[in-house]
Amino acid sequence: MELPHGVVRFLNAAYHGSELPWGELEAALEQLWLWLEVHGAYTAWPEEEGLLDNIGYLLRQVEQGGDVRAPLETAVGLMNALLQERRRLGLCQDECLNDLLLAASATHPESEAVRERLPLALDRIACLRGRLEVFSEQLVPEFQAEIARGLERLEAALLAGSVQEAVQAALYADVFQEWERDWQQRSEQSFGKYAIPEVGPDLEEIVARGWQLDRSRWGLGVWRLRKVILPRLEAIWEERRQNALLTVPLEQVEQPVETALELFRQALPGLNDEQLTAEQALSALEEALLALSTAFARFESARLQRDSLSPTLAAYYDLAQGILLESVPDVHLAELLATEPPGAEAAVSLREYLSTRDEEHLTRALSHIAEHSRVLARERELQAEREGGLDGDLMRWSRAAACGGMF
Repeated sequence: MELPHGVVRFLNAAYHGSELPWGELEAALEQLWLWLEVHGAYTAWPEEEGLLDNIGYLLRQVEQGGDVRAPLETAVGLMNALLQERRRLGLCQDECLNDLLLAASATHPESEAVRERLPLALDRIACLRGRLEVFSEQLVPEFQAEIARGLERLEAALLAGSVQEAVQAALYADVFQEWERDWQQRSEQSFGKYAIPEVGPDLEEIVARGWQLDRSRWGLGVWRLRKVILPRLEAIWEERRQNALLTVPLEQVEQPVETALELFRQALPGLNDEQLTAEQALSALEEALLALSTAFARFESARLQRDSLSPTLAAYYDLAQGILLESVPDVHLAELLATEPPGAEAAVSLREYLSTRDEEHLTRALSHIAEHSRVLARERELQAEREGGLDGDLMRWSRAAACGGMF
Protein backbone atom coordinates (compact mmCIF):
# COMPACT_ATOMS: atom_id res chain seq x y z
CA MET A 1 0.00 0.00 0.00
CA GLU A 2 1.48 3.32 -1.08
CA LEU A 3 0.36 6.87 -0.46
CA PRO A 4 -2.28 7.72 -3.09
CA HIS A 5 -1.09 10.15 -5.77
CA GLY A 6 -3.56 12.76 -4.54
CA VAL A 7 -2.05 12.65 -1.04
CA VAL A 8 1.47 13.00 -2.45
CA ARG A 9 0.43 15.98 -4.60
CA PHE A 10 -1.21 17.61 -1.59
CA LEU A 11 1.86 17.11 0.62
CA ASN A 12 4.14 18.38 -2.16
CA ALA A 13 2.01 21.51 -2.54
CA ALA A 14 2.17 22.06 1.23
CA TYR A 15 5.96 21.60 1.28
CA HIS A 16 6.61 23.88 -1.70
CA GLY A 17 4.14 26.55 -0.60
CA SER A 18 1.82 26.08 -3.57
CA GLU A 19 -1.96 26.27 -3.60
CA LEU A 20 -3.31 23.25 -1.76
CA PRO A 21 -5.29 20.85 -3.98
CA TRP A 22 -8.05 20.03 -1.50
CA GLY A 23 -10.05 18.23 -4.18
CA GLU A 24 -7.22 15.75 -4.76
CA LEU A 25 -6.90 15.15 -1.02
CA GLU A 26 -10.64 14.46 -0.74
CA ALA A 27 -10.49 12.00 -3.67
CA ALA A 28 -7.50 10.26 -2.07
CA LEU A 29 -9.33 10.04 1.24
CA GLU A 30 -12.21 8.32 -0.54
CA GLN A 31 -9.71 5.73 -1.80
CA LEU A 32 -8.40 5.16 1.73
CA TRP A 33 -11.90 4.84 3.18
CA LEU A 34 -12.75 2.34 0.42
CA TRP A 35 -9.58 0.37 1.29
CA LEU A 36 -10.71 0.29 4.92
CA GLU A 37 -14.18 -0.88 3.93
CA VAL A 38 -12.82 -3.68 1.75
CA HIS A 39 -10.11 -4.92 4.11
CA GLY A 40 -12.23 -4.37 7.19
CA ALA A 41 -14.87 -6.81 5.93
CA TYR A 42 -13.19 -9.50 8.05
CA THR A 43 -10.51 -9.83 10.73
CA ALA A 44 -7.78 -12.41 10.24
CA TRP A 45 -6.46 -12.33 13.83
CA PRO A 46 -7.86 -11.01 17.16
CA GLU A 47 -5.84 -7.77 17.36
CA GLU A 48 -6.70 -6.75 13.81
CA GLU A 49 -9.99 -5.13 14.82
CA GLY A 50 -8.12 -2.59 16.95
CA LEU A 51 -5.75 -1.89 14.06
CA LEU A 52 -8.69 -1.23 11.72
CA ASP A 53 -10.26 1.10 14.32
CA ASN A 54 -7.02 3.07 14.60
CA ILE A 55 -6.85 3.51 10.82
CA GLY A 56 -10.42 4.85 10.83
CA TYR A 57 -9.58 7.26 13.68
CA LEU A 58 -6.59 8.63 11.76
CA LEU A 59 -8.61 9.15 8.59
CA ARG A 60 -11.21 11.09 10.58
CA GLN A 61 -8.39 13.26 11.93
CA VAL A 62 -7.37 14.09 8.36
CA GLU A 63 -10.95 15.06 7.54
CA GLN A 64 -10.86 17.60 10.38
CA GLY A 65 -8.03 19.49 8.66
CA GLY A 66 -4.86 20.89 10.17
CA ASP A 67 -1.56 19.04 9.78
CA VAL A 68 -2.60 16.05 7.67
CA ARG A 69 0.82 14.57 6.97
CA ALA A 70 1.35 12.68 10.26
CA PRO A 71 -2.09 10.99 10.43
CA LEU A 72 -2.04 10.17 6.69
CA GLU A 73 1.40 8.55 6.77
CA THR A 74 0.64 6.76 10.04
CA ALA A 75 -2.61 5.40 8.58
CA VAL A 76 -0.87 4.11 5.47
CA GLY A 77 1.84 2.59 7.69
CA LEU A 78 -0.82 0.70 9.66
CA MET A 79 -2.43 -0.45 6.41
CA ASN A 80 0.89 -1.88 5.30
CA ALA A 81 1.36 -3.55 8.69
CA LEU A 82 -2.06 -5.19 8.33
CA LEU A 83 -1.30 -6.44 4.81
CA GLN A 84 2.11 -7.72 5.91
CA GLU A 85 0.59 -9.67 8.79
CA ARG A 86 -2.06 -11.17 6.49
CA ARG A 87 0.70 -12.28 4.15
CA ARG A 88 2.55 -13.82 7.10
CA LEU A 89 -0.58 -15.69 8.15
CA GLY A 90 -1.19 -16.55 4.51
CA LEU A 91 -2.94 -19.63 3.28
CA CYS A 92 -1.54 -18.93 -0.21
CA GLN A 93 1.37 -16.86 -1.51
CA ASP A 94 -0.82 -15.22 -4.17
CA GLU A 95 -2.19 -12.05 -2.57
CA CYS A 96 -5.59 -12.16 -4.31
CA LEU A 97 -6.22 -15.84 -3.53
CA ASN A 98 -4.88 -15.46 -0.01
CA ASP A 99 -7.30 -12.59 0.67
CA LEU A 100 -10.26 -14.75 -0.33
CA LEU A 101 -9.08 -17.79 1.65
CA LEU A 102 -8.48 -15.70 4.78
CA ALA A 103 -11.92 -14.12 4.41
CA ALA A 104 -13.55 -17.54 4.02
CA SER A 105 -11.68 -18.91 7.03
CA ALA A 106 -12.50 -15.88 9.21
CA THR A 107 -16.20 -15.72 8.26
CA HIS A 108 -17.99 -18.43 6.26
CA PRO A 109 -18.09 -19.40 2.56
CA GLU A 110 -21.41 -17.59 1.99
CA SER A 111 -20.42 -14.31 3.65
CA GLU A 112 -20.51 -11.00 1.80
CA ALA A 113 -16.72 -10.69 2.20
CA VAL A 114 -16.27 -13.97 0.31
CA ARG A 115 -18.88 -13.15 -2.36
CA GLU A 116 -17.17 -9.83 -3.10
CA ARG A 117 -13.76 -11.48 -3.49
CA LEU A 118 -14.79 -14.54 -5.48
CA PRO A 119 -14.92 -12.90 -8.96
CA LEU A 120 -11.40 -11.50 -8.52
CA ALA A 121 -10.11 -14.89 -7.38
CA LEU A 122 -11.68 -16.64 -10.38
CA ASP A 123 -10.14 -14.03 -12.70
CA ARG A 124 -6.78 -14.69 -11.04
CA ILE A 125 -7.10 -18.43 -11.69
CA ALA A 126 -7.93 -17.69 -15.34
CA CYS A 127 -4.82 -15.49 -15.52
CA LEU A 128 -2.69 -18.31 -14.10
CA ARG A 129 -4.11 -20.68 -16.72
CA GLY A 130 -3.09 -18.20 -19.40
CA ARG A 131 0.42 -17.94 -17.95
CA LEU A 132 0.59 -21.75 -17.86
CA GLU A 133 -0.17 -21.81 -21.59
CA VAL A 134 2.43 -19.12 -22.31
CA PHE A 135 5.13 -21.28 -20.71
CA SER A 136 3.99 -24.54 -22.29
CA GLU A 137 7.22 -24.80 -24.30
CA GLN A 138 9.37 -24.54 -21.17
CA LEU A 139 7.34 -26.81 -18.89
CA VAL A 140 7.63 -30.57 -18.57
CA PRO A 141 4.24 -31.86 -19.89
CA GLU A 142 3.52 -33.87 -16.74
CA PHE A 143 4.21 -30.83 -14.56
CA GLN A 144 2.00 -28.61 -16.71
CA ALA A 145 -0.84 -31.14 -16.61
CA GLU A 146 -0.59 -31.49 -12.83
CA ILE A 147 -0.69 -27.70 -12.31
CA ALA A 148 -3.68 -27.46 -14.68
CA ARG A 149 -5.54 -30.11 -12.67
CA GLY A 150 -4.66 -28.31 -9.45
CA LEU A 151 -6.09 -25.03 -10.75
CA GLU A 152 -9.28 -26.85 -11.75
CA ARG A 153 -9.53 -28.28 -8.23
CA LEU A 154 -9.00 -24.81 -6.76
CA GLU A 155 -11.70 -23.26 -8.92
CA ALA A 156 -14.19 -26.04 -8.15
CA ALA A 157 -13.49 -25.80 -4.42
CA LEU A 158 -14.02 -22.03 -4.39
CA LEU A 159 -17.30 -22.32 -6.28
CA ALA A 160 -18.45 -25.09 -3.92
CA GLY A 161 -17.46 -23.13 -0.81
CA SER A 162 -15.08 -25.85 0.36
CA VAL A 163 -12.46 -23.83 2.21
CA GLN A 164 -10.23 -26.72 3.30
CA GLU A 165 -10.13 -28.16 -0.23
CA ALA A 166 -9.38 -24.71 -1.67
CA VAL A 167 -6.50 -24.17 0.75
CA GLN A 168 -4.97 -27.50 -0.29
CA ALA A 169 -5.45 -26.82 -4.01
CA ALA A 170 -3.98 -23.32 -3.70
CA LEU A 171 -0.61 -25.01 -3.28
CA TYR A 172 -0.61 -25.63 -7.04
CA ALA A 173 -0.89 -21.89 -7.70
CA ASP A 174 2.04 -21.29 -5.34
CA VAL A 175 4.19 -23.97 -6.98
CA PHE A 176 3.58 -22.63 -10.48
CA GLN A 177 4.26 -19.00 -9.53
CA GLU A 178 7.46 -20.03 -7.75
CA TRP A 179 8.54 -21.90 -10.90
CA GLU A 180 7.76 -18.81 -13.03
CA ARG A 181 9.81 -16.53 -10.77
CA ASP A 182 12.76 -18.94 -10.89
CA TRP A 183 12.50 -19.26 -14.67
CA GLN A 184 12.47 -15.49 -15.17
CA GLN A 185 15.46 -15.11 -12.86
CA ARG A 186 17.41 -17.76 -14.78
CA SER A 187 16.49 -16.09 -18.07
CA GLU A 188 17.73 -12.74 -16.81
CA GLN A 189 21.04 -14.25 -15.78
CA SER A 190 21.69 -16.22 -18.96
CA PHE A 191 20.79 -14.14 -21.98
CA GLY A 192 22.80 -16.13 -24.51
CA LYS A 193 22.91 -14.52 -27.94
CA TYR A 194 20.24 -11.88 -27.33
CA ALA A 195 20.41 -9.68 -24.21
CA ILE A 196 16.64 -9.23 -24.22
CA PRO A 197 14.93 -9.63 -20.82
CA GLU A 198 12.94 -12.84 -20.22
CA VAL A 199 12.29 -13.71 -23.88
CA GLY A 200 15.90 -13.73 -25.14
CA PRO A 201 16.36 -17.53 -24.86
CA ASP A 202 13.03 -18.16 -26.63
CA LEU A 203 13.98 -15.84 -29.47
CA GLU A 204 17.35 -17.53 -29.85
CA GLU A 205 15.68 -20.94 -30.01
CA ILE A 206 13.10 -19.83 -32.60
CA VAL A 207 15.71 -18.27 -34.87
CA ALA A 208 17.99 -21.32 -34.61
CA ARG A 209 15.11 -23.65 -35.50
CA GLY A 210 14.15 -21.37 -38.36
CA TRP A 211 17.56 -21.89 -39.96
CA GLN A 212 17.24 -25.66 -39.46
CA LEU A 213 13.66 -26.18 -40.67
CA ASP A 214 12.08 -25.88 -44.07
CA ARG A 215 10.04 -22.69 -44.37
CA SER A 216 6.82 -24.69 -44.61
CA ARG A 217 7.36 -25.71 -40.98
CA TRP A 218 7.79 -22.22 -39.53
CA GLY A 219 4.12 -21.87 -38.59
CA LEU A 220 4.37 -22.55 -34.84
CA GLY A 221 7.45 -20.37 -34.42
CA VAL A 222 5.86 -17.45 -36.29
CA TRP A 223 2.69 -17.82 -34.22
CA ARG A 224 4.72 -17.71 -30.98
CA LEU A 225 6.54 -14.60 -32.17
CA ARG A 226 3.31 -12.78 -33.03
CA LYS A 227 0.92 -13.94 -30.32
CA VAL A 228 3.13 -14.70 -27.34
CA ILE A 229 6.55 -13.10 -27.49
CA LEU A 230 5.72 -9.71 -29.03
CA PRO A 231 2.94 -8.88 -26.52
CA ARG A 232 5.14 -10.10 -23.67
CA LEU A 233 8.10 -8.06 -24.91
CA GLU A 234 5.98 -4.91 -25.21
CA ALA A 235 4.74 -5.39 -21.64
CA ILE A 236 8.28 -5.97 -20.35
CA TRP A 237 9.52 -2.81 -22.04
CA GLU A 238 6.63 -0.68 -20.77
CA GLU A 239 7.19 -1.87 -17.20
CA ARG A 240 10.95 -1.27 -17.34
CA ARG A 241 10.61 2.08 -19.07
CA GLN A 242 8.19 3.37 -16.46
CA ASN A 243 9.93 2.04 -13.36
CA ALA A 244 13.64 2.27 -14.16
CA LEU A 245 15.86 4.67 -12.26
CA LEU A 246 18.48 5.74 -14.77
CA THR A 247 21.85 7.44 -14.46
CA VAL A 248 21.30 9.21 -17.82
CA PRO A 249 18.27 11.04 -19.24
CA LEU A 250 15.56 8.60 -20.34
CA GLU A 251 15.51 9.84 -23.94
CA GLN A 252 19.14 8.77 -24.43
CA VAL A 253 18.31 5.09 -23.95
CA GLU A 254 14.57 4.99 -24.66
CA GLN A 255 14.57 5.80 -28.38
CA PRO A 256 17.02 3.04 -29.41
CA VAL A 257 14.76 0.43 -27.78
CA GLU A 258 11.65 1.91 -29.39
CA THR A 259 13.33 1.93 -32.81
CA ALA A 260 14.59 -1.65 -32.48
CA LEU A 261 11.21 -2.83 -31.22
CA GLU A 262 9.59 -1.34 -34.32
CA LEU A 263 12.18 -3.11 -36.50
CA PHE A 264 11.19 -6.37 -34.80
CA ARG A 265 7.49 -5.71 -35.52
CA GLN A 266 8.28 -4.93 -39.17
CA ALA A 267 10.33 -8.11 -39.57
CA LEU A 268 7.48 -10.43 -38.53
CA PRO A 269 5.28 -10.11 -41.67
CA GLY A 270 8.34 -10.93 -43.79
CA LEU A 271 8.44 -14.43 -42.34
CA ASN A 272 5.23 -15.20 -44.29
CA ASP A 273 6.10 -13.04 -47.32
CA GLU A 274 6.76 -15.36 -50.29
CA GLN A 275 8.45 -12.51 -52.15
CA LEU A 276 11.33 -12.81 -49.67
CA THR A 277 13.57 -15.84 -49.55
CA ALA A 278 13.82 -17.73 -46.28
CA GLU A 279 17.33 -16.37 -45.83
CA GLN A 280 16.20 -12.78 -46.37
CA ALA A 281 13.30 -13.12 -43.92
CA LEU A 282 15.41 -14.69 -41.17
CA SER A 283 18.27 -12.26 -41.74
CA ALA A 284 15.88 -9.32 -41.30
CA LEU A 285 14.57 -10.88 -38.09
CA GLU A 286 18.09 -11.48 -36.78
CA GLU A 287 19.12 -7.92 -37.62
CA ALA A 288 16.14 -6.56 -35.67
CA LEU A 289 16.86 -8.83 -32.70
CA LEU A 290 20.52 -7.86 -32.58
CA ALA A 291 19.52 -4.18 -32.64
CA LEU A 292 17.00 -4.85 -29.87
CA SER A 293 19.61 -6.76 -27.87
CA THR A 294 22.10 -3.89 -28.16
CA ALA A 295 19.46 -1.32 -27.21
CA PHE A 296 18.30 -3.31 -24.17
CA ALA A 297 21.90 -3.87 -23.05
CA ARG A 298 22.51 -0.13 -23.22
CA PHE A 299 19.30 0.54 -21.31
CA GLU A 300 20.18 -1.99 -18.60
CA SER A 301 23.70 -0.58 -18.22
CA ALA A 302 22.17 2.84 -17.55
CA ARG A 303 19.94 1.52 -14.76
CA LEU A 304 20.97 2.27 -11.21
CA GLN A 305 21.31 -1.08 -9.42
CA ARG A 306 20.02 -0.84 -5.86
CA ASP A 307 21.93 -3.85 -4.52
CA SER A 308 25.23 -2.14 -5.37
CA LEU A 309 24.51 0.82 -3.05
CA SER A 310 25.31 1.46 0.59
CA PRO A 311 22.31 1.65 2.96
CA THR A 312 22.24 5.47 2.82
CA LEU A 313 22.51 5.62 -0.96
CA ALA A 314 19.92 2.84 -1.25
CA ALA A 315 17.56 5.03 0.79
CA TYR A 316 18.03 7.79 -1.80
CA TYR A 317 17.36 5.25 -4.54
CA ASP A 318 14.06 4.24 -2.91
CA LEU A 319 13.02 7.85 -2.39
CA ALA A 320 13.85 8.80 -5.98
CA GLN A 321 11.86 5.87 -7.30
CA GLY A 322 8.91 6.80 -5.08
CA ILE A 323 9.07 10.45 -6.15
CA LEU A 324 9.08 9.53 -9.84
CA LEU A 325 6.10 7.21 -9.28
CA GLU A 326 4.29 9.85 -7.18
CA SER A 327 4.10 7.56 -4.17
CA VAL A 328 6.56 9.49 -1.92
CA PRO A 329 6.34 13.24 -1.17
CA ASP A 330 9.34 15.53 -1.64
CA VAL A 331 9.51 16.32 2.07
CA HIS A 332 10.94 12.84 2.74
CA LEU A 333 13.85 13.64 0.43
CA ALA A 334 14.40 16.99 2.14
CA GLU A 335 14.50 15.32 5.57
CA LEU A 336 16.98 12.64 4.50
CA LEU A 337 19.13 15.26 2.77
CA ALA A 338 19.28 17.25 6.00
CA THR A 339 20.31 14.28 8.15
CA GLU A 340 22.32 11.94 5.88
CA PRO A 341 23.54 13.81 2.78
CA PRO A 342 25.07 11.79 -0.08
CA GLY A 343 28.18 12.96 -1.95
CA ALA A 344 28.57 16.69 -2.54
CA GLU A 345 27.64 16.64 -6.24
CA ALA A 346 24.54 14.50 -5.65
CA ALA A 347 23.46 16.77 -2.80
CA VAL A 348 23.68 19.84 -5.06
CA SER A 349 21.52 18.16 -7.72
CA LEU A 350 18.97 17.01 -5.13
CA ARG A 351 18.67 20.53 -3.71
CA GLU A 352 18.19 21.81 -7.25
CA TYR A 353 15.39 19.28 -7.71
CA LEU A 354 13.69 20.38 -4.48
CA SER A 355 14.00 23.99 -5.62
CA THR A 356 12.79 23.53 -9.20
CA ARG A 357 11.00 20.13 -9.18
CA ASP A 358 12.75 19.47 -12.49
CA GLU A 359 13.19 15.67 -12.66
CA GLU A 360 16.35 16.13 -14.74
CA HIS A 361 18.11 17.20 -11.53
CA LEU A 362 16.89 14.00 -9.88
CA THR A 363 18.31 11.94 -12.76
CA ARG A 364 21.60 13.82 -12.50
CA ALA A 365 21.70 13.14 -8.75
CA LEU A 366 21.21 9.42 -9.40
CA SER A 367 24.13 9.51 -11.82
CA HIS A 368 26.31 11.13 -9.14
CA ILE A 369 25.10 8.57 -6.58
CA ALA A 370 26.02 5.73 -8.93
CA GLU A 371 29.49 7.20 -9.51
CA HIS A 372 29.95 7.83 -5.78
CA SER A 373 28.97 4.21 -5.10
CA ARG A 374 31.53 2.98 -7.66
CA VAL A 375 34.24 5.12 -6.04
CA LEU A 376 33.39 3.77 -2.58
CA ALA A 377 33.40 0.20 -3.90
CA ARG A 378 36.80 0.71 -5.50
CA GLU A 379 38.18 2.22 -2.27
CA ARG A 380 36.96 -0.85 -0.37
CA GLU A 381 38.63 -3.12 -2.91
CA LEU A 382 41.93 -1.24 -2.60
CA GLN A 383 41.70 -1.30 1.19
CA ALA A 384 41.07 -5.06 1.11
CA GLU A 385 44.06 -5.52 -1.21
CA ARG A 386 46.29 -3.47 1.09
CA GLU A 387 45.14 -5.40 4.15
CA GLY A 388 45.53 -8.67 2.28
CA GLY A 389 49.05 -7.68 1.26
CA LEU A 390 49.99 -6.78 4.83
CA ASP A 391 48.54 -10.02 6.15
CA GLY A 392 50.52 -11.90 3.53
CA ASP A 393 53.76 -10.14 4.51
CA LEU A 394 53.16 -10.80 8.21
CA MET A 395 52.53 -14.47 7.53
CA ARG A 396 55.71 -14.75 5.48
CA TRP A 397 57.75 -12.98 8.14
CA SER A 398 56.20 -15.15 10.85
CA ARG A 399 57.04 -18.34 8.98
CA ALA A 400 60.60 -17.11 8.37
CA ALA A 401 61.10 -16.21 12.03
CA ALA A 402 59.88 -19.66 13.06
CA CYS A 403 62.52 -21.16 10.80
CA GLY A 404 65.24 -19.07 12.40
CA GLY A 405 65.63 -16.14 10.01
CA MET A 406 64.09 -13.84 7.48
CA PHE A 407 65.77 -15.52 4.47
